[in-house]
Amino acid sequence: MLIVQPDKKYLRIFVVSDLLVAVKADLIVELIDFTGTQKRKKEKKIELAPDSVTEVFAEKMLDWMRDIDPSAVVLRIRLQEKKRVHADIFYYFKPDKKLALPEPDLTMHVKTAGNKLVILLKTKLHARGIFLSHPEPGVFSDNAFDLAAGQSKEVIFLPRGKAIADPGLFQIHSLINPEGDD
Repeated sequence: MLIVQPDKKYLRIFVVSDLLVAVKADLIVELIDFTGTQKRKKEKKIELAPDSVTEVFAEKMLDWMRDIDPSAVVLRIRLQEKKRVHADIFYYFKPDKKLALPEPDLTMHVKTAGNKLVILLKTKLHARGIFLSHPEPGVFSDNAFDLAAGQSKEVIFLPRGKAIADPGLFQIHSLINPEGDD
């Protein structure tokens, strides 16, 4: 688990590891605006002790936020070991109501795979608070997430009934569009 603790002077990131073995991983910290433009980036190799809390990042806030509008950016933090992603989180410097989020231009492609539906979501701009809905009962593999500009995500829908749900009835909702798009 990643914990972000900013204050007026420092931007600090901690990793909580409940693994019983040491882990060597890469920490990638990016400051990105909502169009996907990278403003700052830092990568570093880290080593985590077993069953520990470790401060893995501490830099001056001014170095990261100079000439940056905090309502128009997101901090994306990834912890990965080779190709395995242990954590990938977004941290916002302002409350949701004060974010200058654009209309994300989300698209959805649905295909049937046996008794489930595979939904591929893509966004051109940063999308906050995405969730899906369908009038038929079922379970989504993930149904509360954010997507960075240009990112895609696959979500599985398992209908509760025997019949496959009508793929044309899914709706995409986000913080900008809580009523949903067909």
